[in-house]
Amino acid sequence: MSHSFNIGNLETFYCTFLTLENKEPTTVVNPKITIRHIDDTFTVITDINEADMTLLDESTYYFKWNIPIDAFLGTYNVECQATVDGEYAESNETILVRS
Repeated sequence: MSHSFNIGNLETFYCTFLTLENKEPTTVVNPKITIRHIDDTFTVITDINEADMTLLDESTYYFKWNIPIDAFLGTYNVECQATVDGEYAESNETILVRS
């Protein structure tokens, strides 16, 4: 699912980490978020690089991003990663930044 966000806004991104059995984990270690886009020259630009996420509840973390007023307008990839009960976990979502 793709979500749209406007430049200049403070947005909150949520990541819920579950076990391979789709259950709440015992431990979530080092949750990070990375946000990237591909510019008009097809260069991958990392806007946020492995930033720490904040615990919201047992298995959900969040990150607040103030989208710059001069941000690239287009598609971004949002990647969340952590070690969940000793296993590497990652999720990716596509978002759209618009004016």
